[in-house]
Amino acid sequence: MPGRVKPAPPSVEQRLALLKRRYLASLAERREFLDTVLARPVDDPDRSKDLQTFAHKLAGSAALHGLDQVSASARELDLALAAAEPEAVTMSLARALALLLREVSPQGPPP
Repeated sequence: MPGRVKPAPPSVEQRLALLKRRYLASLAERREFLDTVLARPVDDPDRSKDLQTFAHKLAGSAALHGLDQVSASARELDLALAAAEPEAVTMSLARALALLLREVSPQGPPP
């Protein structure tokens, strides 16, 4: 239409805020995945690999979004699994990470 003014595109800050809200909303799904992996039997051959892959990815993505405590917790789990630490150590770290994810993930559906 002639004379119609297009709205200004969102600012960089607005775009980053939207990305962070979406990321925070995705943490509930990530937490559910972690709970599912932790519920697997200890002798499941893919359990440690899946935990380490999850922790490694979470450590990087959480750091990108400024969730330093989540990133550090995930990184600690990643390193423990890579070093083949005892099951009790890695499970303690994984449970601590799951609790932390419950604290930082918002309740309700993503925006």
